[in-house]
Amino acid sequence: MQTQVMFQRQGEAGMGSRRLASGLTLVELMIGILIGMILMTAVTSVYIASIRSNTAVLTMAQLNHEVRSVAEVVANDIRRAGFDNVTSTRTLADLQNDYDRIEISSTGDCVRFGYNRSVAALKSFGFRWVEGTNGIGVVEMKVAADDTTCDNWGSSNSAALTDERRVNITDFRLSTSDPSVDSEAQEGSRCFNLALRQYGDQEQALDEWSWLSDDATTLPCDRADLAVLPEASVEKTLGGDLLVEHRQLFLTVTGQANTPAGQAGRDQPLETTITTEIRIPNNRRLLATISPD
Repeated sequence: MQTQVMFQRQGEAGMGSRRLASGLTLVELMIGILIGMILMTAVTSVYIASIRSNTAVLTMAQLNHEVRSVAEVVANDIRRAGFDNVTSTRTLADLQNDYDRIEISSTGDCVRFGYNRSVAALKSFGFRWVEGTNGIGVVEMKVAADDTTCDNWGSSNSAALTDERRVNITDFRLSTSDPSVDSEAQEGSRCFNLALRQYGDQEQALDEWSWLSDDATTLPCDRADLAVLPEASVEKTLGGDLLVEHRQLFLTVTGQANTPAGQAGRDQPLETTITTEIRIPNNRRLLATISPD
C-alpha cells in the first residue's frame, strides 16, 4: 500500500515538471515571427531610403559641378573679348576692329566674339547650344579660326563642352540685360555718346547721353539708327560721334541629370540653373553717325 502511494506521488511530481518545461504555442511563435518581419522591413526601408538620398545628393553635386564648369568656361572666355596684345595704345584707325564686336543670335543661344591672343593672328571664338542625340542639349565651343557667324556655324567647326551621357543642357542663353531685374531698374550693357556729355553739368542725367540695349540680344551701340563709320573714313576724318560701349552680359545655363541615378523614381530629372554676370573689361569704342528721329 505504501509502495502504491509512493509511485502515485512520484508520477504527479513528474507531470508537474513536464508542465513547467513546456515551450511557446504555435500562435505565440507566429506572432514573434510576424514582429520580426515587420522590424526587418522597417530597417530595410530606412537603409534603402538612406542609399537613395545619398545617391541623389552625389548626383546633384555632380550636376552642379558640370553646369557650373560650363558657365565658368564660357564666361571666362567672353571676358577676353576685344583683347589686343599687339599694341598698348589705340589710334582712330584702331577703333573699328572686328574683335571688338560681340554677336549674339536672336534666340540668345549662340555668341561669337574675337580677341587677338597672338601677334600673328586674329582669332574668332564662340559658344552655342545645339540639340544632340535623342534630343539631348549640348553646349559647343567654336574651334575654327575662320570668321564663321552664328548663322552659318557648321558642326565641323565645333567641339562639345558637355557630355550628353551625363547632363542634358535644357537652357543656354545670353542676354545684354539682367533677366531677374525689372526694366526700370535695369543696369546692363550701356552705350555712351561722349559728344552729348556736358562735362561741366554735374546734374546731367545719365540717360541724356547714354542708353541701354533695345532688346536682350542686341548690344546698345548696334542699334538700327547708328551708322558706324568705315575704317577708311576714320583714318581721314574726325566726323561722327565717339561712342563707348560698356558691355555687361548675363549667362543662364540650366542642366538636367541624364544618368539613371538622376532620373530613377522621379517625375522630373534632377535639375539646376546657374546665372553668371559677365563684365567685359575691354570697352568697345567706335565712331558713328546717328540718324535723326
